[in-house]
Amino acid sequence: MPLPSQGTFFGNSIPVGNLEARILGLYKFNREVGNSDRLLALELWKEEGLEQAIAGGLEEFRRWFINEATPYESISRASRKLRAAGIIKASPEVTEARKRLAEQHRQYWQEK
Repeated sequence: MPLPSQGTFFGNSIPVGNLEARILGLYKFNREVGNSDRLLALELWKEEGLEQAIAGGLEEFRRWFINEATPYESISRASRKLRAAGIIKASPEVTEARKRLAEQHRQYWQEK
């Protein structure tokens, strides 16, 4: 069942609902957003009118980014919540790379 939607300033149709529901909808469509909050933010912002804001020039982008774009911190927080609950997952390759990096980080601080 699709989420209800609303129009944005630029005429886009974005889902109405909480951010977690929007993230889950994107994840079901494109699993790669589970690998990167940056990619996730870009995909959400595209729904919110990013491309039109860029096309409108720097002042239009600035207005859109400050007034309409979902804050990156909110996107990152919501995705961490969904990952912690096991609802969205990174690919096995990304998960392994993150584990290696965390281990390197842990070893570095143990040696200090």
